[in-house]
Amino acid sequence: MTAPRRQKGFSLVELMVALVLGLMVGGAVLQSFIYNNRSIVMQREAVALQEQGRAAMEFITRFARMAGFQEHDFRRGALSLGVSGSSDSISIEFQAGGSDASISLRNCLGQAVSSQGWVSVNRFHVNGSNQLVCDAKFRESVDGTLKEPSSSTYQADGVLIENVTDMQVLYGVDTDNDQAANQYVQTPSGSDWEDVVALKLCIVLASSKDILSSDTVFKDCDQTDMTATRKLTRQVRATVALRNRAGG
Repeated sequence: MTAPRRQKGFSLVELMVALVLGLMVGGAVLQSFIYNNRSIVMQREAVALQEQGRAAMEFITRFARMAGFQEHDFRRGALSLGVSGSSDSISIEFQAGGSDASISLRNCLGQAVSSQGWVSVNRFHVNGSNQLVCDAKFRESVDGTLKEPSSSTYQADGVLIENVTDMQVLYGVDTDNDQAANQYVQTPSGSDWEDVVALKLCIVLASSKDILSSDTVFKDCDQTDMTATRKLTRQVRATVALRNRAGG
């Protein structure tokens, strides 16, 4: 009779080689999964930042185009020129007339503007919590003169978007009366407000979470280098012509 053959298993060296190869393949697959997942998260966050920035900018732009509007008998230079502010805050004013149609006019908080000739004052700025907010109040017309009612104060902030790291407003001044801005300044002085015909708006947003592997350098609205702690950032800009101011 022939003796049965001995069954041989894997040697210790073969097991160790197979284990190492398995770990290498598993590590590569895991690393690829982590990289792809991070890439998807970054793409989603980038799209969200862009959409939020554009939505907020369109909202501000819509009100900026209302600056100086009067439902009846608009005259250039009336209504406190319709726009005021500084480099990091802007107030936009418009006025409803006495008709029932004026009820369609609403301020940045969604409140209907009074049909008794009151002026809607809408202010946009970034608060201490890095939120881009709007707040509003009314001014009343008394014998043709605009006055602050004793009870008129800015309403509670309406938050437009979160995580805004910077906001800048530049005012375009028409220096040669050709209805186009010749220069942009942070804060017009004196009579220059009468010649403001356009705005340049800028906001910079940051992601709500730390999604990058290291700190990054980004540009603020002044094009100054700033550091974000592992956050993704986006800058959104717009230029708006004040149609109720030019050519009046």
